[in-house]
Amino acid sequence: MKRSTVLVVVMLSVLVLVAAGLYMLGPSAVGTAGAADFSGKWINYKMFAEEGGEVMEVNFETELGDSFVEDEVGYVEFKDEKAYVRMTGDDEVKELEYKAANGKLIVEISDEMKAEGLTSIEFSFEGNDLVWTVSMEGGNLKNYYRMPK
Repeated sequence: MKRSTVLVVVMLSVLVLVAAGLYMLGPSAVGTAGAADFSGKWINYKMFAEEGGEVMEVNFETELGDSFVEDEVGYVEFKDEKAYVRMTGDDEVKELEYKAANGKLIVEISDEMKAEGLTSIEFSFEGNDLVWTVSMEGGNLKNYYRMPK
């Protein structure tokens, strides 16, 4: 297989693992904290995946051009001191509770998520982008979100 095909397969595998972990996490994750800087709805527009030294970055807006539809690419919405995550337009919305620490929102990893290889999930900022970072054994996934246009 071509290297780019392998990276796409790896990226999709990571997304499935993350979605499964979020499903297991469910609404009872861990304590809450205010989300003043994180508040509102954020649209997923870019993804960065790294596994075993292989790196892949996809900017959905650039790749899809006029076919980019905000409602179909997923989002994170912060309200009522919870994060509501939708990976794509077809997925269920997952409700996450978090705790604030050092300018980040940290989701506690459950034993089930640990068994799946997840080691951490957090929300932070890089410039104007909200970044959702999922770390796992052997790799990392970062989804970049921006405010809706």
